[in-house]
Amino acid sequence: MRRSYALLALVALVAMAAAQSATAQGASAGSSQGDSIESGLASWYGQPFHGRLTASGEVYDMEAMTAAHKTLPFGTVVRVLCLDTGANVVVRINDRGPFVAGRIIDLSAAAARVLGLDRRGLSRVSLSIVSSAAAKPPSSASGTLRVQVASFSAEPKARELAASLAGRGFQAAVEQSGAGLYRVIVPAKDRNAAGLQLERIKALGYTDAFIKSGD
Repeated sequence: MRRSYALLALVALVAMAAAQSATAQGASAGSSQGDSIESGLASWYGQPFHGRLTASGEVYDMEAMTAAHKTLPFGTVVRVLCLDTGANVVVRINDRGPFVAGRIIDLSAAAARVLGLDRRGLSRVSLSIVSSAAAKPPSSASGTLRVQVASFSAEPKARELAASLAGRGFQAAVEQSGAGLYRVIVPAKDRNAAGLQLERIKALGYTDAFIKSGD
């Protein structure tokens, strides 16, 4: 009888140890995607960008829960926590920006409303990853049709031009080539759209701009 009790006690101890180990492992795995990755200022954009192409090639819908980020891969799902109010919203990265110093994310109009950002314009936020994208790294826009406006050996110059084009209504982005150049590009959903974009860009004086696809 004593042996039976001892055996039962041993089994119970082993089960408890296994449960504690599983709990610890689960907590460790969860923290890898719930931790804050970046803090800074958030802004938002709506009109006149609604209906235009984003840097990912999607059509921008200001009523969708999306956002622009400078480096996170397209398709990454991010939780944005407003440090001023405690409100939070989950968005999917499908665009590039904001190209303004100090700002880390540009929210859609719908996401901005959730945080009350549509009334304030800017707010301090913290970003955390909800789920990572299975897509390519953001530095490559290969496989997409786009207009290349110019290329630079210095990244700040490329960013400056992209910001200037964004101010004129273009969804400009910067991609890095294998040769170490920084290319300013404007994505297009098809050949006709690319042709129209090219005409508009050349009319601004960028006569060396051209349409490209792939790498």
